Amino acid sequence: PRCGPPPEQVDVVVVGAGLLGMITAKRCLDAGFTVAVLEQRPLVGGIWSMYANGTSQVNSSEGGYCLKEFIGEEGGKNGDNRDHSTAAEVLRDFAKLGESLKRHIFTQVKVVKVLGSAGDYHVLFQDGVGPSAAAAVARCRGVVLCINDRVGLPRPLSVPGQEQFKGVVADGTADSLADVDWRGKRVVIVGMGAFAVENVRTALENGAREVVVVGRRHGTICPKMIDYLNFVKPW
Repeated sequence: PRCGPPPEQVDVVVVGAGLLGMITAKRCLDAGFTVAVLEQRPLVGGIWSMYANGTSQVNSSEGGYCLKEFIGEEGGKNGDNRDHSTAAEVLRDFAKLGESLKRHIFTQVKVVKVLGSAGDYHVLFQDGVGPSAAAAVARCRGVVLCINDRVGLPRPLSVPGQEQFKGVVADGTADSLADVDWRGKRVVIVGMGAFAVENVRTALENGAREVVVVGRRHGTICPKMIDYLNFVKPW
């Protein structure tokens, strides 16, 4: 639960309470600024709390994706995260960071418009959902947009003859494939983003016979695959 309504005036408004939003808020607070984080969902965590699978892992090496210094666990206190941390480990650290920022995070707040320039901004937002929602404004010196415009709702794939396919078709997020028995399966992954890399790994680790990745562009769109291959066991 929130600690109250969003403030009418702060130094910095951060839009979005995912990984980037929370780390931005922590750094701004440590620098002495007052901060309000506005998140339209009822919980923090961004993509990780929205789309992650139970088998999700960080695709990059831990040095580039570690929260320990922000939650007071640097130097191995309470255990270092391993390379390619699991979703459970990442979400556990997010929860600790979110708890430390609780007074500054305001959930179920949808930002509608940002007006102003040169250090004088007005953030127009809708506070709450349904009949109880209310329009409000926050004035601030700076606005940081920590939102992801690349990962929205999973896009459906529609191809000729799809209705004749006898296998499983799913978007590969939010545990939509949790009940699949991968053993001996031939798998086609459409796309080459982070979730594509993740589902390649999941399929191989669970006994898939063959995995083929089909992408629209030439080259490695998600270079994290290269990093992952440095750690994956030989198949």
